[in-house]
Amino acid sequence: MNTGYNIPRPPKDIFLHQKEEVVPNLNETPESVLRENPKGFLVKRIEINEATGIFIHYEDCPYPRRGFPFPEAVASINIVKRMIMDTVRLLSSKEIILSWILILVSKRRIERIEAILSLFNRSCFPLIKQYIVKPNLMTPLASELQGIIYGFLAYSGISTPIAKQTAYIFGEIFEYDNAYRFRVQDLFTESSKELLTKNPIKEIRRLLKIYMSREGDRVKLHRIKGKRYVSDKFKEIALLVSIALLIPKLRKAFIKAIANSDFDRLKLDEIDKFWCKNREDYNFQGLTYEERMKDYKTIPSYEFIFQENGSTKP
Repeated sequence: MNTGYNIPRPPKDIFLHQKEEVVPNLNETPESVLRENPKGFLVKRIEINEATGIFIHYEDCPYPRRGFPFPEAVASINIVKRMIMDTVRLLSSKEIILSWILILVSKRRIERIEAILSLFNRSCFPLIKQYIVKPNLMTPLASELQGIIYGFLAYSGISTPIAKQTAYIFGEIFEYDNAYRFRVQDLFTESSKELLTKNPIKEIRRLLKIYMSREGDRVKLHRIKGKRYVSDKFKEIALLVSIALLIPKLRKAFIKAIANSDFDRLKLDEIDKFWCKNREDYNFQGLTYEERMKDYKTIPSYEFIFQENGSTKP
């Protein structure tokens, strides 16, 4: 019995900026197991399809898993996330939020926002550049959201290079972070293009209420422990976006970006719903973990896959 495992990394040709591979490439048909679960589902194959994206196929599992998270990329994305959320937390604070409002109402609004985004990109883009997945291989939500962010910024008057880099950064966060991606997909599933374009601020507030109701007791638990939870981050982002959308030009840009999107790609499909079932950190589709899992005894649940050393199965 072989008990050694390595974490496989994707081949360099899935990335937009191709350099030397982080480590040697995957075997074409790796014998793999999930992190911390060597007796769980074995990986049959990794599918890289130029038309539909990247899929991890498991034995005895009805649906493949989208995307290919690996430690180096996730570590870099986590650094970027912390930088973003520290900034969002600062801007949404009572002491600083007036400054954000003054920037938005200023005649030099675009110039100042470009300066902020330029500094942001200068710090964050080098961290994720080598891990940017080609758009056609990204998960549908990440790819489509990347396009919406670029469209919103470009329609607002932000220069193309700055808008593109900013969109890449946010797109890769949702590419590599399943907790964020599935939550956002869950909310988009409750919405529609019509609702978000008719009254964006009202719809964002409605979706935030749905989101808070699905976090449930976990939020209270973190309040007791004095920790910040994902809900805090979503509330702060919703506040800043809602304030920005009070500006007519920015609201029109947002509506145009949403109107030009393929909205169905933002929603949970059957594959995503299956992989949401095993997550205990959120009531996806308004259902508890127990309600979602009643038809499944077990589902692979970890972020990374591990490749077995050698050719024998454990």
